Amino acid sequence: PYTLQPLDTLAVQIVSNVGEPLFSSTVAIDPSGGIPLGTELGSVPAAGLTTDQLRENVKALVSKTFEDPSVAIDLVQIAVLQQISGQHLVNPDGRVNLGGYGRVRVAGMSIPEATQAIEEHLLSFLAEPKVSVDVFGLNSKFYYVISEGAGLGDQVAKFPYTGNETILDAISNVEGLSPGSSMQMWIARPGRNEQGGDQILPIDWKAVSMRGDSQTNYQLLPGDRLFIAEDHMVAYDNNLAKKIAPLERLAGVTLLLTQAAQRLWFFDQPNVGGGGLGGGF
Repeated sequence: PYTLQPLDTLAVQIVSNVGEPLFSSTVAIDPSGGIPLGTELGSVPAAGLTTDQLRENVKALVSKTFEDPSVAIDLVQIAVLQQISGQHLVNPDGRVNLGGYGRVRVAGMSIPEATQAIEEHLLSFLAEPKVSVDVFGLNSKFYYVISEGAGLGDQVAKFPYTGNETILDAISNVEGLSPGSSMQMWIARPGRNEQGGDQILPIDWKAVSMRGDSQTNYQLLPGDRLFIAEDHMVAYDNNLAKKIAPLERLAGVTLLLTQAAQRLWFFDQPNVGGGGLGGGF
């Protein structure tokens, strides 16, 4: 039988022999081990007792004031143990934290294997535990969106894989195509195809976006690279600008130095170029 511990929660109901409710509340065992039953009845020691023993003690206490009372005490919540339902993250050491029940290694296991491992671990705390386990998020797997930079450097974005992403989802995650991108794109999938070549899946972006065609709106897999090619005209303009920029800067510096030299050379000759010589030109 379970013995009560401090901070356990109990439902206590006391009724007199004539049906008058004397006490009815949900109370927690305080750190000192007692449960408060109101100002009239005071506190009763509860820690270390079973619910049946506590019921007899409470009935004996109340019988001093009221004849033949009825006492009902039920255990509502155990403080030492806790509910483990909800989302639990697998830590970097491969273990899942179950709170007061400890930690269980589940990394590298299938869902049935992880379920069995958790149930076997909980046998030390619970009688015949039944556990249901499912994957909520695949935070250890990723896919990538690579945008060719039109001569200004490629952009790479990394996103967690949850199992439902499509091409349209990936493009929306990078907030659409950049000004230097074209509508030519494909999926580069790690590994080899049946013929031993690279796995390249071309995408018809106009069909996916403008016509709602899902034929090339592929579902992404872990490790996929969605590659968005550059606009060749924008890339040509950027490359030409990079080649011309040094010449423009050199010409600008030369012009600046020439103007500065002219100012210094004619600084002491204020009448040069004017009509101060008295003659007519």
